[in-house]
Amino acid sequence: MKKVALVLRCFIAALWMHGAAFLGLVIYVLTLGLGLEWIRSAYLPFCSRVFLGIFGLNVRVMGLLPKTEQPVVWICNHRSTLDIFVILSLGLPHTRYFLSDFLQRIPAFFIVGRLLKTFWTPAQTFPERRIQLFQRAADTLRLSRESVFLTPEGERIDSRLVGKFNKGAFHLAMDLRRPVAPIFVDTPDDISPGRSWRLRAGTVTVSFLELIEAPQFHADRLPVFIQEVRTVFLQRAMAQLG
Repeated sequence: MKKVALVLRCFIAALWMHGAAFLGLVIYVLTLGLGLEWIRSAYLPFCSRVFLGIFGLNVRVMGLLPKTEQPVVWICNHRSTLDIFVILSLGLPHTRYFLSDFLQRIPAFFIVGRLLKTFWTPAQTFPERRIQLFQRAADTLRLSRESVFLTPEGERIDSRLVGKFNKGAFHLAMDLRRPVAPIFVDTPDDISPGRSWRLRAGTVTVSFLELIEAPQFHADRLPVFIQEVRTVFLQRAMAQLG
């Protein structure tokens, strides 16, 4: 019976996800794109919470969105498949996203990615393509004055600790001279699906941490900045483990 219930939930969730994505596209078209910020800050958070709720998952948010007049570079630790839905449920304002290129194979993500003007990130095995993408993204964000979200670990690290941080997010923050806005996502071991889609009921806790100012770009300063930010996440992870 448990397997049947899980399959049924997955079917309902897939229908909801794709139906919500299509309706979002309709809203975007009917408003001639003017409804984009409402889609970002209200519609997608609602849809994401319903999706998680189908599996009995809740998101508990600790603290308030950081108040800043300038755009920021949002980052979070990346433990599992849940993270993208958890982050979308927050309604990050005026924000574009970096998402893994393979997610475009899922129609719902293909549609939502186009609505949000997502930067699709090639795999680590294509370093030149990744460099070109980040260069284009920096130019675009400099003009649009939007915030951006990405995960410095790149791939999912199924551990309550923190994996190795890649340099892309920090190079971008230093290049744009924008603060890093850390989001710590605490997913308990017993509900983390890791790289799978085996979602289980429980509560994911999200904490907004203090903004971290990005120094002026210098090649020698980059690894130091990365380690400073990673230390913040490591300390929070250790505190959660108690």
